[in-house]
Order: sequence, then C-alpha cells, then structure tokens
Amino acid sequence: VMEDLIKHGRVRAPVLGISITEVQPADAKVAGLQRIEGVMVQGFNPSDGSPAEKAGLEAGDVIVAIDGRPVDRVSTLQRIVRTHEPGETVAVDVMRFGKRQQFRIKLMERAEGPTQVARTPTVAPTPPPKAEGTRLGITVEPVSADFARETNLATDDRGVRVTEVSRSGPAARLLAPGDVITDVLFPAKRKVRTTADLQAVLGGLKSGDAVSLRVVGTAEPLVGVRVVNVPIGE
Repeated sequence: VMEDLIKHGRVRAPVLGISITEVQPADAKVAGLQRIEGVMVQGFNPSDGSPAEKAGLEAGDVIVAIDGRPVDRVSTLQRIVRTHEPGETVAVDVMRFGKRQQFRIKLMERAEGPTQVARTPTVAPTPPPKAEGTRLGITVEPVSADFARETNLATDDRGVRVTEVSRSGPAARLLAPGDVITDVLFPAKRKVRTTADLQAVLGGLKSGDAVSLRVVGTAEPLVGVRVVNVPIGE
C-alpha cells in the first residue's frame, strides 16, 4: 500500500474482471471435478473490457489454479490475485465441462468506486409448490411479447420463463419465478426457444446427472445473467 501511494498516489488493486461464486456440488459435477473446489465464473465486469473475457474465459468455467497455485475458494483466488500488480499476466487454469484449460490473462486495475469482485447467490422467495412441468421441479412457459417488452429482454434472451419452483425440487434455491432459461450449456450446447427444447434435453438425462443452464434473471434480487447448474430429479 505504501509503495503504491508513493508511486501512483493511490492504491492500485489488480482484478481479472470477473464476477464469481463458490462452487456447489452440481457445479463440480458439471465441471468434471472430483471434489467441490475452485471458483465458478458467473460473468464479466466490466462487460466491455474484461481481460478474462478477452483471454477466452466463459461463464460457467471453474477456476482451479492461478500460476500453478491451487484455488479452492473465492477468498483464495482474491488473495492470490492481490499478490500481483495491474498489468502483470497470470496463468489461469479452469475446468470446462470435464476439460482442463489454461489461459493467460493480463490483470487490469480495479475501477474506483464500489465494484463487485465476487457475488454470493441470493435466494428469491418461492411460491408454494404446484404442478411441476419439468424434471428440475419447475414449470416453464414461452416468453410472451408483453413479458419481453416489460423486462427489456434482448431478442437472443427470449427463451422460456420459469413460472413456479417446487420447494422440494432440484431447482429449489437455484432458480426463481421470473428467471428466463435461454441456453443449455451442458451436456450439449443448445438454444432454448420453446419448452420442447428444454424438455428434449432433460429427457435424455438420467437421475443424478446435472444440466448447466444460462439464465437471465428479471426479478430482484436475481437480475442479470448467471449460470445455474441443476441436478436432475426423478
């Protein structure tokens, strides 16, 4: 801190330009990890200049090492990154759907003002369980034109809207009413435009498998894009 103040007149904090969460059991399964470890990439910040995104990282990747040093949780990643300076390049190892890959990322300086280096998923209240339309314990319906207009959904984000979530289903505490499922990322990439698109993927999976979804939240506190990994129910 003292050296930064002398050289630059401020403390320069290095960042990868990502938003992250702790790895949950379904995340580890989708990533191909034997243990629950690492840090899951949820998105990029800033979206138009993230060095991690430019280097090739994708939402849903699980960071397992930086410069050969294991990353087991969010606090470990933050501690390792803070040992570097903005402008330095680090080697970042990730697990992506069972394959380990390495990317070289040039750290950027954190912008002044409040920023979100890591965010912890919050849970939206769920209504009493009713009919479950999918094996995820949710009911879904196509996004209507009115809903898309009210929520300013981009054309590419008009998938299927979650209307109900069973409190005892696999997606409880992971998905919420108002979420829009736009893509299946794993076990195979597929756009979700209709309920049939989603059901086709789920129908080919067995109990105990996991599916990785790109989700756009439209209701507080889960507004924005995130990756959700959900285990398959009976």
